[in-house]
Amino acid sequence: NSKVSSIGSIAIHVDNVTVTAVQSENEMVSDHRLCLPIFLSHGKVRIHQKGKSILIQSNFKLKVLYNWDDHLVIKFLAALSVKVCGMCRN
Repeated sequence: NSKVSSIGSIAIHVDNVTVTAVQSENEMVSDHRLCLPIFLSHGKVRIHQKGKSILIQSNFKLKVLYNWDDHLVIKFLAALSVKVCGMCRN
């Protein structure tokens, strides 16, 4: 239905790692499908399942929760607001 909004995909670039989650697909990291949980960049980026959602966390307190369809929550320290771009910043 074209009248219903959804989030088709998200992409997060943290510590030279790009995590992409695509609606109706398994988790993707740098174009490779992976099973959760996974720890990247020596533990600086952690990805795991939380209920029916994917939770992406960084060592600097970034948290991204995406339910693969229509719900996205992004949390980070206020001091980082000048360093983010995309939906959070512009």
